[in-house]
Amino acid sequence: MPFLMGAYLNINKNICYPKEIQLLSNKNGLGSTYKPKKPQVILSFGKNLPTVLISKSSLKIPNETLELINDIESRGLKLGQGWSGTAYRLDIPGYQPLAVKVPYSNWYTGKRKRGLGIDYTNEARILQKLPSEFELQFNSLVQETRPEGRKFLVMNYVNGDPIHPLKNPLTKAHLDSIVDIDYRLDRAGIYHRDQGSTNLLASSAKAENPGKINLIDYEGASVFTPQESIKHNGLFDPYHQYFPSFCFIQNVTNFQSNGLPTLLGDILLVKGFNKNSKNEVKDLFKYFLQAKAKQLKKQIEYLKANLNETNNNSPLRYAELQAQYFENVSDDLLLLEAWKTQAMYYTGMARIVLQCAPEYKQVSTDLQKKALLCSKKAISIAKKSLRQLNQQDNHLKELLQFESSYNYFLFQNIQKILKIDSPTESKLISSEYTPLSDFIKSFPSLSPIQVNIAACIESICRPV
Repeated sequence: MPFLMGAYLNINKNICYPKEIQLLSNKNGLGSTYKPKKPQVILSFGKNLPTVLISKSSLKIPNETLELINDIESRGLKLGQGWSGTAYRLDIPGYQPLAVKVPYSNWYTGKRKRGLGIDYTNEARILQKLPSEFELQFNSLVQETRPEGRKFLVMNYVNGDPIHPLKNPLTKAHLDSIVDIDYRLDRAGIYHRDQGSTNLLASSAKAENPGKINLIDYEGASVFTPQESIKHNGLFDPYHQYFPSFCFIQNVTNFQSNGLPTLLGDILLVKGFNKNSKNEVKDLFKYFLQAKAKQLKKQIEYLKANLNETNNNSPLRYAELQAQYFENVSDDLLLLEAWKTQAMYYTGMARIVLQCAPEYKQVSTDLQKKALLCSKKAISIAKKSLRQLNQQDNHLKELLQFESSYNYFLFQNIQKILKIDSPTESKLISSEYTPLSDFIKSFPSLSPIQVNIAACIESICRPV
C-alpha cells in the first residue's frame, strides 16, 4: 500500500494545521494552497489518548501527536487503501511527517471487508528489525480508545511515487537500489514476500538521490535465520509451490517473480510492442540478472560463514552457478530466465486472484495454464542448450540441469493444481505462442489492480 497516492484532505476548523497545506484533489484545483489566517488549535490534551503498545527505543511521543493519531481518519491526509487498511499522512508543526496505517473498522463493509480485524503487531516488530540505513523506520504501535480498539501502525513518512513507464520510468539505478535493499533484508533476516510494483516507491528524477527506492508494506513479512533460509521449514513456501529444495530463500527472487515482470510489462503496454521498447526491456532484464549475480556472491559468502552445510549438494551450489553465469549472461540463458520468470509470475498471480477474487476462478485457471506453457518453454530451452553444450563446460551443464529441474518443479505443481495428466495436457495447453496483448484482451472485466498481467517480458520470450 503506497504512502503516496494522492487523495482528499477536508479542511476542518477543529484541526491543527501547518501554515500551508497543499490540497490534493481529483478536480482541476490540484495544487491550490490553503493558508489559515490564525492557527486553529482545539485539542483536549490528556483526554482520549490512545495507548502506546510498542514504541521506538527512547522515543517519547507527545500527547498532541497521540491525540491526532487517535483521530487520524479526520485529521490526516489519506494516501491510499490496501487489502487490510488505509494509510494516512500526519503533518505536525515542528515534527517530521508521519505515516499511519489504520486497519478497517469492524463496521466497515464493502469490497475491503476481507481485511477486517488485521493486527499490525507483527509488522511493527518487523519494522523494528529494519536496517538503520533504511529511510522507512518504525515509530510506534498505538491502540485507539474507541470500543473497537484498533491498532494503528505509526512510521516516519517516506516520500516517493510508484515507478511509472512515462512519469518515472524504470532505470538501471532503480534495479541497483532494489537489489541492494534485498541483500540488506537477507542479511537482516527479513523476507518481505510482497515486492509488487506498488510497494516500491521511487524518488523523482529531480530528487537528491534519483533512482533511490524505498520498499514499504511489511505486513506479510517474516523473519528467518540463515539456517531457515536454506531449509525453508514451510515458512516461506507453505504450499511448496515456488521454491524447489535446491534454492535458498532470497528477497531478490521474490522481486524477480513479482515486481520485475510488472515493471517491464508496463513499459511494453504503454510504449507499444515496437523494436525500441523490446530492446529496452531486454537490456533492463539482462542488467537485473547481472546485478543479481553480484548480490548472490555477497550473500553466498555470508551464508558460508554462518552455515555448516556448504557442500555441492546444498542450495548454495545453485546460487554459485547463477552468480558465475549471470555476470556475463548468454542470449540462450537470458531467454531461459525470461520464460522462468514468466512462469513464476503467472503462478503467483493465479494464487492471488484465487485468494482475493474467488469470482475470477476461471481467470486463475487460465493464468496457471500460461504458467504451465512458460515453464514448458523454459524446459525446452534448457534441454536444447544441454544438447548443444560443449562437453568441457561441466559447470554450465550443471546450471542448465538445475534450471531444467526448477521449471519442471513449477510444471509439476501446476499440473497437480489443475489436475492435468500428460495425455490431456496438449488439449488444454496450446503449443502456439499467444501474444501478451491478445491474452489481456481476453479478460476485459478483470481489474488491473487484481491482475496486472502486464508482465512477462514479452520482448524476449519468443517460441524456440
